[in-house]
Amino acid sequence: MTHPSWILGIFLVYVATVHVHINSPPDPPCGGEPLCKALCTLRNYLNFTSRRTFMNYNFPINYTIRVHYEEILRFNNISQLKFSLPDLQEVDLQELWLEVNMEVLKKVLKVLPQKHPSYKYTSELEELFRKVQQVSNFQEKELPDQIQELLDNMKDPNTKMWKSVKPKALMDNCYRTMHCLFPHCFPTENKQADYCSVHYWKMNSKYPKNQEGSTSAVMKNDGQPPTRRGRK
Repeated sequence: MTHPSWILGIFLVYVATVHVHINSPPDPPCGGEPLCKALCTLRNYLNFTSRRTFMNYNFPINYTIRVHYEEILRFNNISQLKFSLPDLQEVDLQELWLEVNMEVLKKVLKVLPQKHPSYKYTSELEELFRKVQQVSNFQEKELPDQIQELLDNMKDPNTKMWKSVKPKALMDNCYRTMHCLFPHCFPTENKQADYCSVHYWKMNSKYPKNQEGSTSAVMKNDGQPPTRRGRK
């Protein structure tokens, strides 16, 4: 016989999910080119509820993975690259974004057993990134030396520059910087909107700030096997 508390718990989760969807404004339409369509599908998979469920709730509390410093791509990193490399083209940063996040997903999949509740979602994300790569023309262009050096460092297994970051924080970075670097794919009625601004995401967040996650926190439990665990 099902315990009443379990029924109540399931009901509350359902009500909360419905409430989020009802009160969340619809995502803006995507551009019509093949790259934008692929990114739009990726954006839908990276919605807040999925990031929170598959990259946070399905992991032990405060669980982190080790990534290269170059794999933590945020607005300030993009700004620094633009400032230090005046001739840097947008397409170079877009390819950097793609390569960084494909490496991040490889590291997430590496710690997940195939029966883990987040394995299928992460695998599907990885496949969507491959589709973005297929429809893009990134690989037809030679990257600037500084960007190529970042990518080489990121793939160096012998580097000593590692950082422990929550999986959801990495996917939050991915979602926001995607809008920043592909703004033409995500048009908005607000002509003053700046997807590359932290202020924009704070002002337009559909959810409380403390749910959005941050890559600034470095946790101590890196290396523990990820298992499903209830929330406190």
